[in-house]
Amino acid sequence: MYFIHRVRSADDGRILRESLPPQNLLSSSMRRQPVPGWRAGAAHLGLPEGSIIAAADRSQTAFVGSLDERGYFLAGSATTPTPHWWLVGLDMRDGHRLFAPVPLGNATKGPECFLNGPTALLCLADDAQTATAWVIDADTGSVSFTGPTDLRLRPPRLAVKQVGIFAVAETEDEGVYGVGAKAEATWFVPGDGAVSTPLIPNIGTAPQTIATQTAASGRSETKVVFSLSDGAIITPQVGEDVRTLGAVVYPGGFAVELIGGESRSKAASPDGIGFFDTTGKRLGQTQDSGNLAANSPDVAVVVSSPESRVYTANGRPIAQIPDFEVLSGARVVGTRLFVDESESPSFPRWQQYDLLTGEKGNACEFDMGFRYLGTDGSVGVFKVLNPDAGLVAKAVDLTNCETAWTLPAEVRSAATIFRVSNTLVQLSDDGTELFSLVAPA
Repeated sequence: MYFIHRVRSADDGRILRESLPPQNLLSSSMRRQPVPGWRAGAAHLGLPEGSIIAAADRSQTAFVGSLDERGYFLAGSATTPTPHWWLVGLDMRDGHRLFAPVPLGNATKGPECFLNGPTALLCLADDAQTATAWVIDADTGSVSFTGPTDLRLRPPRLAVKQVGIFAVAETEDEGVYGVGAKAEATWFVPGDGAVSTPLIPNIGTAPQTIATQTAASGRSETKVVFSLSDGAIITPQVGEDVRTLGAVVYPGGFAVELIGGESRSKAASPDGIGFFDTTGKRLGQTQDSGNLAANSPDVAVVVSSPESRVYTANGRPIAQIPDFEVLSGARVVGTRLFVDESESPSFPRWQQYDLLTGEKGNACEFDMGFRYLGTDGSVGVFKVLNPDAGLVAKAVDLTNCETAWTLPAEVRSAATIFRVSNTLVQLSDDGTELFSLVAPA
């Protein structure tokens, strides 16, 4: 890697940092193995004796999502042939419950719940024949609607999906709908009915407020950008003789592949990239030819051979990296760029680069993709997914790639770990208690 604009002064470093998306660090130091902070067991949550947080056999995740410092989880009774299910909420600052458990009926498999904007949650039980919905106030737990719904948990029609903090409903080859206060389809954006989401989740930055899907026209390579709150189409400001192709969303805006002139009427590679804010106002543009990488959640990577270029979301060029492919992953942590060079998901290898010095750092054998939970600024924490490993998490010094600590768990237990806002929360081995993970005194 080398710099396109080399950092030569403190001002250059400040400008670079301001160009990168704001990153929220974990609220507690992770230099040493963390210990339990607040604890919230079934009794504390108001659940009946014998209840567990979701399914102890790991068939269903407990964590629904978070809104600011509020985290939401699914809980179920473990002692009856047909379990009863509830939604519970916790304040991450001290672990106090937000409201009494919200009952969600009886079923062998629990409902799935979603955030739906800053003030509401949606829970949905679907037996493939009929579906029942609950619309729940995120602050008080009060149920404003419950009853049958046309929404579903699986395709092809009105399949609910979490995007940012909003629930949307996808219908194949038709488009994307919003979800309203009575669990009904509301606003509509025509298209292929598949919201584009990267394999690498957005960790430590603000949730996305806009999204993309392939346009409904015959131009299958064209993406339409729209608001997740009301479905408003966001039209990027481009010239009259320019056509847009693929688009990728980043914190605070999006980038679009552009094609113009003689090439706009025929299939061709992009001959430029435009950068826009969430209203479609242009922030910058480059004449680089190449496609946008799909799995880079916080910086734009324009893929070309033999080297690809890296840009901030406002179009500031920062680096060039070799041998990068469209489906490769990249993530920024602080002022380090991590690039996925793994040959197999079983053997992760992420090469790091220092964006301030231009130096190539260590290649680390950990997964900066969906196993990454966040950092305190120097130590990264990663979820362990292998139920036979006897571990729930491990931490790695991001500078030298050495393991800082591991967090044990019983083999094939219910134990798992979540990032809820900026707090790490662990589920106990028996699935009956949630507790925060904090630095030892």
